[in-house]
Amino acid sequence: MPCADIETGGEKMNPQAPAAVKQYVCSICGEASEYICIWCTKDACENHLCDKCKRCSDCCECDQQRGGTERQ
Repeated sequence: MPCADIETGGEKMNPQAPAAVKQYVCSICGEASEYICIWCTKDACENHLCDKCKRCSDCCECDQQRGGTERQ
């Protein structure tokens, strides 16, 4: 009796089939995003995620915003 592949449910996977791509959208600007705010858990693009605290620009309380401008 042949052994079934547990990960694929016994079927051979098609190596030519396109991989599933999950597309997330920044909750601030609507651009494609790969990140999530650690504070509010909303999707955020690289432009709206603080490098220092990893929060989105809506939640960030750091002294400097992205781009080097001081917060007021």
